[in-house]
Amino acid sequence: MFLAKLFDSKFIVSFSFFIRDRIIWVATSLGIVFNIFFWAWLYFKMPRGGESVPLHYNIYFGIDRIGRWYEIFLFPLTAFFILLVNFFLAYFIYKKEKFLSHSLVIVSCLVGLIILGAGLLILSIQ
Repeated sequence: MFLAKLFDSKFIVSFSFFIRDRIIWVATSLGIVFNIFFWAWLYFKMPRGGESVPLHYNIYFGIDRIGRWYEIFLFPLTAFFILLVNFFLAYFIYKKEKFLSHSLVIVSCLVGLIILGAGLLILSIQ
């Protein structure tokens, strides 16, 4: 039943209009590029093994949360989840509120950039 709706011609046409919107396309593409860059950077830069890594840095106390090496991958996973949820919410409200759907994808792109910056700064402390 779900696959029948997925390949319905009305769905394909409405999705193609949605994805062809320049703001939607650029913001979503940038969010995906930020996320892929973050995953790749973490993959090549993270020390594997039993080493602990800083997960949170505070300007008053310094490093205040330390975790295992694989917990740092929660940063790009969170950014990807936010991007995915906002993309689908933007699609469902696109016909009624274009401004709100544009805002959702732009905010998800900015959140991905902020999370990328936070991850880069945390790992530069090591």
